[in-house]
Amino acid sequence: KNAVVTNEAPHRLAHRFSGYFDRVLVDAPCSGESMFRKNPEARTEWSIDNVTLCSNRQLDILRHAKDMLKSGGRLIYSTCTLSPEENERVISKFLKLNPNFQIEDVKTYQGFDKGRIDWTIEKFHDIEKTIRIWPHRVRGEGHYIAVLRKMEGTASKKPKYSEGVTNLKSLEEYFRFTEEFLLDTPRGKYILFGNQLYIIPEEMLSLKNLKVVTPGWHLGTIKKKRFEPSHALAQSLNKKHVKYSWNLDGDSSEIIAYLRGETLDAKGSNEKGWYLIEVDGHSIGWAKLSNNMLKNHYPKYLRWNNWV
Repeated sequence: KNAVVTNEAPHRLAHRFSGYFDRVLVDAPCSGESMFRKNPEARTEWSIDNVTLCSNRQLDILRHAKDMLKSGGRLIYSTCTLSPEENERVISKFLKLNPNFQIEDVKTYQGFDKGRIDWTIEKFHDIEKTIRIWPHRVRGEGHYIAVLRKMEGTASKKPKYSEGVTNLKSLEEYFRFTEEFLLDTPRGKYILFGNQLYIIPEEMLSLKNLKVVTPGWHLGTIKKKRFEPSHALAQSLNKKHVKYSWNLDGDSSEIIAYLRGETLDAKGSNEKGWYLIEVDGHSIGWAKLSNNMLKNHYPKYLRWNNWV
């Protein structure tokens, strides 16, 4: 309910979200050496030049990620590669350039190893606080993790918060839907992307001129004289939030039919309209009841006939 997805370059995000976040996770694009076992294509794409390209890009991403942190915030860096150039050396270079960051001690588990001092620049001893996960010591692939704390930083700029829909009359189809089929109306700072309705997080800064994939909690689509609820809305609700729900047994043939996009027999049900479909009490999507049949609204891209 409280997520915004963008597709943006780090420097553009850093300019907008200066000093904004308590935590930033950099799951850095890397040479993918840990994927060699499970993905033969990763082997053919590997080269020393690509390792160098990745390490330079990783350091650049960190350079902008640090600016988005509040003082006291945590920056987590991770890769799925084994190369020192993209792990210990990136972190030691970053810390040399940014002395207001320090590596934090974190809880480790059986099979975890320490970062290697001999793989840093200038024998950086604190690198032992970072984590290496070797594929021959755990059941899984190789990874590297560093948790950094920002000790101090520059004050953030005065934020310009995102504006919501001011003309609620344009949302009357949505309110009609919630009154008819929900027990409570999801409320907040509404925003329309075309005919797609979202609730944007209250504390979200302006998204103007940014490439946005999802600006918040997707409620659904406003169409002519009707509102069609989204899959995201279904997944964030349960039968306590809706007037009508339909539970399927996880071992039944009906759930397989639903996941394939088929209609379901609903004889004996008289209340027409939108039903939240649940499996053993867990919501998975919508269906619309008409003429004793539940018309399937499970998203086409998720249906089983696309996979099996």
